[in-house]
Amino acid sequence: MFDRKEWEWKDVFESTLMIAAAPPSGGRAVITPRFSTHFNVICMPQASQSILAKIFSSILDGFFKAYNFAEGPQSCMTAIIDSTIEVYNKISEDLRATPTKFHYTFNLRDVSKVI
Repeated sequence: MFDRKEWEWKDVFESTLMIAAAPPSGGRAVITPRFSTHFNVICMPQASQSILAKIFSSILDGFFKAYNFAEGPQSCMTAIIDSTIEVYNKISEDLRATPTKFHYTFNLRDVSKVI
């Protein structure tokens, strides 16, 4: 790496570089094959509806138990989770990020804020 203050090269030893990238769209560029040959590429598929429901039901169930909620709200847990994930999927499909609307980025953090 180059130190711009001292105007000299600095060597970096015994380090690990981890990079994450999303598919190209919404202002994100394609990663060139020349660049990606220097890394091990691991692809993670998107989580299915059932996996997301399991994750968020565990979180919501723990919340309900920690705060001793009545049986009424607890019986709505499945409907809350399924409808929130359905809205998330619909918004992710319809409101895609573009260079002019780069702020249209939705992820599972947004779902956890709702739930």
